[in-house]
Amino acid sequence: MKRHLLPVLALPTVALCMSTCISCKSQSNLPSFTYKDLPKDATLNRLWGDSISEVINNPTLIKAYKMQPASTGKEMLIGEYAIKHPIGTLDMTYASPLVFFLNDSLNYNLSDDMVKTPFTPTIAFEFQQNKKSVFILISFSGNQLSIVHDGKEIMRKLFFNSKYLLRLSAGLQPQDEYLNYMLNQSQTTSR
Repeated sequence: MKRHLLPVLALPTVALCMSTCISCKSQSNLPSFTYKDLPKDATLNRLWGDSISEVINNPTLIKAYKMQPASTGKEMLIGEYAIKHPIGTLDMTYASPLVFFLNDSLNYNLSDDMVKTPFTPTIAFEFQQNKKSVFILISFSGNQLSIVHDGKEIMRKLFFNSKYLLRLSAGLQPQDEYLNYMLNQSQTTSR
């Protein structure tokens, strides 16, 4: 009697295995999504303007720069802020968290309140689209973000959730003591 049960149990087991394989195989054909598929935040589009939003949301190239605390007058400038040295070009997959962060209006203090801390950018990101460039300068002292376009500062806002930008910036400059210190501070205070 036990020998007759084996073929009866084997048939459903084989059918279950085949259906599992087929369902797993069909999932590999799912579409992939990037930051470009996110719905655009109307608040930020009004705040930045359409042309700046277009460059930030559809860049062809993103570069990062380490900023210098004070200008000596001999270095390259972004607006009125001095570049210490270029960090490099970001791969679009690495830059995705930055674009996600920039596109979330909940990361900004949208009031007109401004911190009394001087704006000293630590890192800057250049978003390029064809021949247009928009610079995002980030100052972790005071959590301020500035947008520079055509050599002029368009806006400056306070931002929240600094640990995401700190983690990205520290990943680009792992030896930077200031960024690592600030990252450790943000992780300590969020616990």
